[in-house]
Amino acid sequence: MPSPKETIKEIQQITRVLRICGYSNEENAPVQLKVNSEFTITTPNAGSLSRTMKNLSYEDKYTHISKNNCFNLKLLDGGLIGIRYIFDNRKVVIKHHLSYYPSPHLRQFQDEPEIYEEDMLYADIVSKDVMPCPIRIDYDSSSYAYCEHDHTYTHMTLGHYKNCRIPVSAPLTPWQFTNFIFRNFYNQAFTKDRDKFKQSSNFFPLTLSASESQETHLFVRNSG
Repeated sequence: MPSPKETIKEIQQITRVLRICGYSNEENAPVQLKVNSEFTITTPNAGSLSRTMKNLSYEDKYTHISKNNCFNLKLLDGGLIGIRYIFDNRKVVIKHHLSYYPSPHLRQFQDEPEIYEEDMLYADIVSKDVMPCPIRIDYDSSSYAYCEHDHTYTHMTLGHYKNCRIPVSAPLTPWQFTNFIFRNFYNQAFTKDRDKFKQSSNFFPLTLSASESQETHLFVRNSG
């Protein structure tokens, strides 16, 4: 199971790789915070995020996150990647919040796709029928949040739909999440630089129950 030290090292590696490859032009280095018995890896301005954001439109929510630098990486097309982990005093992960917010403003440029067609990063998103869809993968080990089948320990939410909780087999490492986003939403860029997108050397254990694993779910590698 990845430790806090290994997790923050992965985030730093991802930051370097995306910067060197030219896919990110703005980064916020991860910080380590200790509050009581919990150890959090997050971004410096994560505290400016609040529950009131639930009442905002997607465009306003994206703008709030972007302006307040509540992200780890801003991609060249404006897409935001956020990574947050919480470990307990035994250095065991108890929560994570992994998010991808595509830019809602790219659509205004899609009448002139020639601007993007030469750029590998944009190759998969210049179609006029492409709609931005935020993605969040959450993990919460607490029993009060868990409800078998309805609210699995690890789940993926698409488009901020309130009851969209697609079961995920295990928590994701930073590299697993980044590879997932690039493989599916920036595929030509991922294919071009596949050798630079690393694999985690350590993984989190499975969190689905035997019954939940019989349902449709996202499987995450959890062993070497």
